[in-house]
Amino acid sequence: MLATIPGNFAWGLVVGLGMLNAGLSMGQSLAFALMVYSGSAQMVALPLMTAGAAVGLIVLAAALACIRFVIYSAAIAPALHHVPTRWRLFVGAMSIDGAIGMFLLRRSRTGPGQPPFTHRVSYLIGLNAPVWSAWTSGLVVGILAAGMLPASPKFTYLGIVAMMGILVPMVRGRSAVICAIVSAAVSLFTFHWPYQLGLLTAIVAGIGAGFATRAEAPR
Repeated sequence: MLATIPGNFAWGLVVGLGMLNAGLSMGQSLAFALMVYSGSAQMVALPLMTAGAAVGLIVLAAALACIRFVIYSAAIAPALHHVPTRWRLFVGAMSIDGAIGMFLLRRSRTGPGQPPFTHRVSYLIGLNAPVWSAWTSGLVVGILAAGMLPASPKFTYLGIVAMMGILVPMVRGRSAVICAIVSAAVSLFTFHWPYQLGLLTAIVAGIGAGFATRAEAPR
């Protein structure tokens, strides 16, 4: 997981810059950073908050941006069925994509001749704690840096440019490419919809296209 720390720090830095550019105060940005542990949810919520969208719409959009974690949690649930509920909720709330992938990989290496997979909660905490630290540090640095930058429209695009550098390499595979194309096209056509409803529509369309492509793929 150490290899993911620079990327997570950079992603946190981007989101931190975006918070003040979206009009949040320093205090609001720090509170938002500490209460919401999801870059995708934060970046979806910020433009909706700026546009004055209803709270229900903001929550729905953030939930759709994080819907993949429902699938992730179902994947790791059988390995944690014996763990008390409070611990399952804790590791579920702090677990990110890469850590869950590493956890499932480690679980697959059990069997004859393999060491037993014990202390699973500690294993998940060990995977996620360094990433949480890098992510939170990046957020705080981004928020403080944005507060020191002079007010200028040109700085609004710093977060977008940096985010593209992170997201583009992640678009790999036929389903991911189609998802990105569909969501981008829908967002352009619905750009002028009120309350950023076009953004929500683009999320739904992209997810639907990605799932449809995976369902049609040969097995």
